[in-house]
Amino acid sequence: MTYFQRSGNKYHAVSQIYNGRSYRSKFEAAYAKGLDIAQKAGEIKRWEYEKEAIDLKVYGQTVAHYRPDFFIIHNDGSLEIAETKGFWTPDAKIKWALFEAIYTKEHPEITLTVIKQTSWGPPKPRKK
Repeated sequence: MTYFQRSGNKYHAVSQIYNGRSYRSKFEAAYAKGLDIAQKAGEIKRWEYEKEAIDLKVYGQTVAHYRPDFFIIHNDGSLEIAETKGFWTPDAKIKWALFEAIYTKEHPEITLTVIKQTSWGPPKPRKK
């Protein structure tokens, strides 16, 4: 019998070090770099990566924990929670839907944003 051990991410995400911090994918690291540029330009006040896990509660009972990718504090003090996604797993879809339903109701002042990666992998040749 032969066993195979999978190495790396099952969705081919490659972890990336940017500015001394490890990100789960090149896409997240690139987004963090963009946030650094925006902060240096004075467009945002500050940002944090995976700051804290948030309990998702339904009828007072915790059904899941969700850790958003980025917390962005804008110059006016408003908060934006951003999630970068290259591929939506079924679990991620459910957690995001719960998070969105709970937070838009309890915290209408917080902006929720999904940043989708439009493509992944090497470009494919076009057929003529």
